Amino acid sequence: MRIGIVGGGAIGLLVYGYLSQIFPTTIYVRRPEQRDKLLKEGLTVANGPGFIRDVHVALSESAWDEDLIILAVKQPDLPTLLAAHPKAAVSDQTLLFLQNGAGHLDLLEDLHYEHLFIGLVEHGAEKTSDTTVIHKGVGTIKIALIKGDRQRVAPLLANEAFPMTFVSDWRKALDEKLLVNAIINPLTALYGIRNGELLSNVHFKRAMRTVFDEIMPFLTLPNPSKAWEHVVGVCQKTSENHSSMLQDLEAGRMTEVGAILGPILKRAEARSVHLPVVRFLYESIKAKEHMRSAQC
Repeated sequence: MRIGIVGGGAIGLLVYGYLSQIFPTTIYVRRPEQRDKLLKEGLTVANGPGFIRDVHVALSESAWDEDLIILAVKQPDLPTLLAAHPKAAVSDQTLLFLQNGAGHLDLLEDLHYEHLFIGLVEHGAEKTSDTTVIHKGVGTIKIALIKGDRQRVAPLLANEAFPMTFVSDWRKALDEKLLVNAIINPLTALYGIRNGELLSNVHFKRAMRTVFDEIMPFLTLPNPSKAWEHVVGVCQKTSENHSSMLQDLEAGRMTEVGAILGPILKRAEARSVHLPVVRFLYESIKAKEHMRSAQC
């Protein structure tokens, strides 16, 4: 199986670092500068495969001709990217989406691909340069089938060094990931802290629980105690990580807050319910985005 990974951020680099040890893999990046650096300097995955000299890299505007395409870009970048690649380059190409939140699901209905999957990343990763990523927490990638043949991703599940697991209920799995992202990302971005500090500081942990209690009625998760344990477990596994939302704010980039908190707010609005804490987090992150962009 040949794999193409689209996105040169933390997750894209991390996934390439591991999968390229097993499969013929190409990473597609947006900027020519990053492409050139990877070709010249190679890739370093700290706490993982280490230094990889020969990186097979191309620009994301190039044709994707691999069997499996893993989309590791941010959700706001998907519409433009998919519009530029409207049809599969090979007859039975498979797409696997690794975005946070649920804002990208509406895009899947118009795609001309027979095999579509979503992946829910629970590994911790931090990109420190265009050619270096740190594996900061070993978790898993939960893969769920949207449509097509489940066996298309079977070869990915045998990699013990980089765990991936298949889950049968994609809606439940997505809501589980949405819950984690909706708590950890905006709170760490708002407070400017690492993930683990949400647990080590009693006041931050109470804030986590407040967000959790407000969100849970709008998710398809039947057991609140298990759901809370899962959120705490992910926070522990990625304790040294800076969340992607915090990294985006610090870099002056747009965040994925709309894709993460937006679907929850829409579900509440459909029931005529106001979520004051979630709305506060959403507006706070958007305000910080505006402040950062004004400074750039």
